[in-house]
Amino acid sequence: LLDKPAILVVTKMDSKGAERTFESLREDLNNFDRLLENSSGQFDSDILPARRITFSDVVPVSAKFSPKTVDYLKWRVRDVIDYHELEKAREAEAVLEADLDRTLADKTNIF
Repeated sequence: LLDKPAILVVTKMDSKGAERTFESLREDLNNFDRLLENSSGQFDSDILPARRITFSDVVPVSAKFSPKTVDYLKWRVRDVIDYHELEKAREAEAVLEADLDRTLADKTNIF
């Protein structure tokens, strides 16, 4: 699952103080590695993950008061899926090209 695209959706953005909390969360996520380094010794190493999830985006949503944020979330999900599928296709194309180059080189003894 850690290799799959992920979007963190922060809901209840209509709550009091939500914007400030959201910005703090976003900053903490951007500085997560440094936060872990600064808190060394506070956590048992057995509970720390070997790898952590990487979010393609962090999207604030207020479904109650802002349906546009839900629409934006739908758009971002589609965009992230399309981006990652395109990257997979590019990687597969590069592998095929390398295989073709090797095959042609073997057949023609040019390299």
